[in-house]
Amino acid sequence: MRKLNTYGPSLIVLGTAVFVLLAGPSAVWRLTYAKTEASIIQASQSLDNNPILQKINQAYRDIATLVEPSVVHISTERMDRDGPGDPRLVTSSGSGWVYSDLGYVVTNNHVIQDADRIAVQLHTGITREATIVGSDPYTDIAVIKIDPVRLFAARRAEPTTDGQSNVRQGDLVFAFGSPFDFRFSMSSGIVSGIGRSVGVIRDDQNRWVGYENFIQVDAAINPGNSGGPLTNARGHVIGMNTAIATGRGNRLDEGQFAGIGLAIPIEMIEPIVEQIINSGSVKKGFLGVGVVDRESTVANELSRIGFRGYGITVGRVDPGNPAYEAGLALGDVITGINGKVVRTVADLEAVAEDIEPQDTAVLSVWRYDTDGGDPDQLQIRVPGVVAANGFRGVWLLELNDQISDWLAVLGFSGRGVRIVTLEPGEPAREAGLRPRDIITHVNGSPIASLAQLGSEISTIMPGDVARVTVWRYDPQSGSGHLTTHDVQLSRLDEMAIMGRIPTDQHDISLRRLGLARIATNTPRLAEKFDIQFRQGVLVEAVVPGSTLDGRIEPGSVIVAVMDRRVTDEDEFFAMLERYDLRPQYGVQITYITPRGRRRDTHLALE
Repeated sequence: MRKLNTYGPSLIVLGTAVFVLLAGPSAVWRLTYAKTEASIIQASQSLDNNPILQKINQAYRDIATLVEPSVVHISTERMDRDGPGDPRLVTSSGSGWVYSDLGYVVTNNHVIQDADRIAVQLHTGITREATIVGSDPYTDIAVIKIDPVRLFAARRAEPTTDGQSNVRQGDLVFAFGSPFDFRFSMSSGIVSGIGRSVGVIRDDQNRWVGYENFIQVDAAINPGNSGGPLTNARGHVIGMNTAIATGRGNRLDEGQFAGIGLAIPIEMIEPIVEQIINSGSVKKGFLGVGVVDRESTVANELSRIGFRGYGITVGRVDPGNPAYEAGLALGDVITGINGKVVRTVADLEAVAEDIEPQDTAVLSVWRYDTDGGDPDQLQIRVPGVVAANGFRGVWLLELNDQISDWLAVLGFSGRGVRIVTLEPGEPAREAGLRPRDIITHVNGSPIASLAQLGSEISTIMPGDVARVTVWRYDPQSGSGHLTTHDVQLSRLDEMAIMGRIPTDQHDISLRRLGLARIATNTPRLAEKFDIQFRQGVLVEAVVPGSTLDGRIEPGSVIVAVMDRRVTDEDEFFAMLERYDLRPQYGVQITYITPRGRRRDTHLALE
């Protein structure tokens, strides 16, 4: 009996093996097939009796039904006159969405830029001609208009009661548009991140010029999706598809999708679109501050306020410390001690080791005037005990340390950007903001980067109030606190700060370029100036004393900007609006003198 128990399992295995050999492979296949068939039946019954997936499927269909009627396909045509020979027709396409039933359609500026003709196809297949209402290249937002007949406007997501976005990481999203000209397509994904800035909005010279605060999604977005709506799980528009990661050298452009898509948030779109609809142009608010982010270096901040050279910075002085009582202050730059140059903390400590407690240490200090005056060069006499104790209670930073290190010394661990300078007479200074304040929120929206601050301020109209929350360190108490300031914004001077010509300030811009009066050339004007008629922009007068005075004669005809032909005044301004016209940049213009000679010259703001 014991032997049977011992050999029993082996006999069973042997018997099974004999059965398989005798029955052959067909029996095994029949058993496998029967098992698979049973699993299929079980899975099918489970799915048929599971309403959750059916509800999810129906919800996706409902979103498509709700959103698709507001999505449009945009086709553009333009004549390329840059190359040799006759102009050639260039076509392109993108997406858009109906903003209101009055015929306003929103899309990306790069979809319709330079277009001579725009056609909009509705979801019904009907095509209508469109005209450009206005655009903002700095946010890549444009508004066009079509015949407002039987249109379905998109439903836009509303902010929370405190004005904040409802978009959160992990939210389900849907992207609509015409990828690769597959019109009225839909894809889905989640919000991968918010507040992204990647430098994708650039000018013709490939300089980053835009305000970016993108929503990052993993929904499939491909060429042709640009301008289409991004919606939430309720079918409400939360953003507009703009750019994608191509997977080629970490590029972000119009290549094929590689898992990262970017969309302009609706909170940024709405104020820009409303301005364009109401006035045809965009005016941006101006806070009047110079700022740095946490990743910037101490050296960068100091250079912004005029410091040149070497030294170490006082990040903090504990209240009651003898150095504090002697007058050493937060932000001071120590450049020497007892006549010896200080470049690093080690340099300071090396000299301090030889100072006796009863002696005095004389610090050479550079101090920035936070009220806007000239910096001070000071000699501060510190008790020798401070040096003998290794400057305990004085927190020192070197030039290559990061601003985040400085903020940690002050006890601030949150997110924000730090004010370095305040423009005299501008709203931030008038509202009580100070250098070294940390801006943490604007109108309740958290600020984590320079790009986010610029984007938030740029969507607020000049004259409107921005509620700015800052964290401020108090040297007397040795701690910080939050304070809120209502700042009535002035208007951003795009010409001075960004070198850009606003669409509503052409006349002012001309004079700052040195051109007093220009006009589209006509046979009558050519006769008046006794010149041969040619297409272009006639210079009737230049500003006396300007760079152009004595260089361009009245009666000259501008025929090209940056080697691109211009035939009238509108084309001339359209070209100038694309470039940074500050003196260090500017553009090259080509003109024909009254005597018929071809000349090139540099045109820039003066």
